[in-house]
Amino acid sequence: MLSPPPESLTLTEFQDNVIKKWAVDIGIGAQEIYSQHNTELPPKSTAGTKQQQQTLLDSTCWQQLSTSQIVLDNSQTVESSASSRGRPVHTLMQKLVIKTTIMSKDGKPKVSWKCISCDHSRKGSPQEIRVLKHSATCKKLPVHLQNEAITASKDTSLGAQLVEAPPVEEQPHMDEPPAKWPKNQVALNVAPYHDVGQKKQEEERQIFQTKADHIIMRLICSLYTVHATTPDRTTHFLDGHEDSTASHTAAWVKEKMLEAREDKWAAICSDSTAVTKNARREVVDTIPTILDLCDACHHLHNTIKNITLLPEFEQMLSLLKPIIKHFSKSTISAAHLRKERWVDDDDETNRKVKDMFLNRRAFQTLEQDLGTYVMLVGPFIRSLWSLEASHANASDVFVFWLAIAATLEELFAKGEEQTGIPVSLARCVTAIFNSRWKEFFSNDVYFVAFALDPRYPLSDNIMKSALAAPTIHIPAQISNVSASAERPMPHPRAYHRVKEFLKPMLRAMVEHNKVHELKDPISLLVHEIGAAGVVDEFRRQLEAYFHNEWPFNTPLQDGNTLAWWNMLLPHPHACVLAALAVKIFSVLINSMPDERTGSKLTWLNSAIRGNQNAQTLVDMIQIGQWYGTRQWHGFWKPTWVMGMGTCGLGRGLSLPTHQIPIPIAMGWWVS
Repeated sequence: MLSPPPESLTLTEFQDNVIKKWAVDIGIGAQEIYSQHNTELPPKSTAGTKQQQQTLLDSTCWQQLSTSQIVLDNSQTVESSASSRGRPVHTLMQKLVIKTTIMSKDGKPKVSWKCISCDHSRKGSPQEIRVLKHSATCKKLPVHLQNEAITASKDTSLGAQLVEAPPVEEQPHMDEPPAKWPKNQVALNVAPYHDVGQKKQEEERQIFQTKADHIIMRLICSLYTVHATTPDRTTHFLDGHEDSTASHTAAWVKEKMLEAREDKWAAICSDSTAVTKNARREVVDTIPTILDLCDACHHLHNTIKNITLLPEFEQMLSLLKPIIKHFSKSTISAAHLRKERWVDDDDETNRKVKDMFLNRRAFQTLEQDLGTYVMLVGPFIRSLWSLEASHANASDVFVFWLAIAATLEELFAKGEEQTGIPVSLARCVTAIFNSRWKEFFSNDVYFVAFALDPRYPLSDNIMKSALAAPTIHIPAQISNVSASAERPMPHPRAYHRVKEFLKPMLRAMVEHNKVHELKDPISLLVHEIGAAGVVDEFRRQLEAYFHNEWPFNTPLQDGNTLAWWNMLLPHPHACVLAALAVKIFSVLINSMPDERTGSKLTWLNSAIRGNQNAQTLVDMIQIGQWYGTRQWHGFWKPTWVMGMGTCGLGRGLSLPTHQIPIPIAMGWWVS
């Protein structure tokens, strides 16, 4: 236990400054320990002369008792008792920051403050506005403290200031008295003109600095956005991560992804860039219950890009690029072009277009190449538009790729004489399609979703190719086989493929329940019938589904696959398979919310609004989303609440407690 230094010992008796500093620190520490335990100091000793006692009391060790915190050895801090002097104690500020005071070499105290949860620190005394601004967006701060910071910061918002601002009274206009030439002034006073010139130079410098900051923001800043999409396809912009001082590797992105509660995510979807793809895979390896989804729209776009870069379309693109550039710059040309589109005489319009080329052959070549290009990429573009929808699911991806393959196969079967597509070009497009198909559908979640979709009944024409060899079924020789086992599976290859995908998915969910106490349907079934019972029910229910038995033969209503499986979720003979299907059909298969947020970032970060950082843009988009999605005919929707919650999607939003929290998809995008 530390005790104050004996009053008979004065600092002037020591010639070594290090020993003096130790004595000062020990005395301050002892004073703080007694103050924390509400214990009075020991009585003063009578040893020593009165001059020695007065020297000790006047030393620097007792001059810092009024500070809120004192650093002992650069690593430990001690909080001092509240003082009746100075500003009143702010309870919330004491919870959010740690105030430190370090004695400099010249004996002057240096005050600084630091966040209690992260490495954010600033010099000087903690100001409420700065502390609340950081605490409201701190990712490592506890949820209850961040809620208090958000609640406290709303009083200083612009909206609150406008409401509380008193009406401005009009002041009577007073004309400035005319300037008079002093009688004793001989020369012209140029000081006012000099001040005006300096003010103008300062304004020009600020304008230049604003433009420079805007350019730096647009060129250097790399912003990673994260969104949460609920089963009803309500999307929420959770946060934007920007750290120009760190290297944006897969490990960095993974760290940002895992900030939210892992039991809330059903799938993760992102584009195919190297960083996001590797980070997505590392997250799935860490949390095996999360589905790994590649952005279907991004993959279709890359397929169209591969077809566009074929040598057969190189000459067409070299002509179209300057044409598009000309019409995008010339207003009168674009106006005449729009006017000619509405002319009924197509021959006259075609004649004017042909006159723009040097000869008729050049026009015919461009027209033929452009028509061929439109025929080839048309199925991909139409599928891309459809899969950008907010209600697209994994089954839709598989169906549209099948539709693309059928369209191209029918187109190539017509022959070169009818379509004008050379055989070599058809083979190149087929090779691109097969390569992209093999790359994308290495993940069987799309085929499994297609097989579990009641909109598309299981058919031999779809599950089995017409050119495949006939299948020979050999009856079992065991006499005591049950009647259900003797029935041949209608689609054995599809059945085994679906089973091999769903088994690890179910196993991961059952094992995850051993570590985390969740409230999802699988966890409730594990508590009710055990893990072995869940596995047996899964096998029986999957066989019943492929045999189209009750309750899986219930008619589909309104074409809503997710609603159909949700209807079967409480059924005792379909609950396990329905829980897996609900998770698959609840996730969004594209990252379009991130793309839409990127468009808003571009719109908000205009040239006239360059003096803003990444956090400002994130805050404006979140506020706009809040008012845009919750204000309906002048009333507030009570389904969602703003702030932090124990069952929250992440930083800034929370789920209602009555909803099942599992089926939520997360998307990532980088600008």
